[in-house]
Amino acid sequence: MRRTFLTGHAASGAQHPHRLFQAGVGIKGLQALIEAGCGALLLFLDNATIKHVVRVVTQIELDRDPREAIAAYLLKLSQGFSIGSQHFYALYFLLHGAVKLLLVAALLRNRPWSYPAALVMLSLFLLYPAARLAQDWSWPLALLTSIDIGVIAVIYWQYRSVRPVRTA
Repeated sequence: MRRTFLTGHAASGAQHPHRLFQAGVGIKGLQALIEAGCGALLLFLDNATIKHVVRVVTQIELDRDPREAIAAYLLKLSQGFSIGSQHFYALYFLLHGAVKLLLVAALLRNRPWSYPAALVMLSLFLLYPAARLAQDWSWPLALLTSIDIGVIAVIYWQYRSVRPVRTA
């Protein structure tokens, strides 16, 4: 038996994929909250404060282990973090997070329009990380991008299982 928009029920055999869908969408929701929070922080903190916080936090790690790659990388990034970059990332994270939160809420409420909208928007959101990966490979970014692709696949599977069947 197919899960329907009206009843929201699925046959027992479809419970595991549906739980995977819920988990994937939940992860996207958590990611959206973090992105929106980071965007708000970037919007309201001044550039010098951000650089100072990064310098203090990374220095603690670098004092313990001077070869700490992540701390050294963050410190290097912060030194070139311009006000223009800060504004770009603030707006990027705020808009990205807000759109994802709207989509997550609609997907979890099983709104029919949310499935194609999520597939399109999440696919579009992959363009920037894909371009960054093509320009400068990063394992953490590749991992996050792979998770996003997996979530898109799960949303597509769920959409196929709940969309109304068209009759001729």
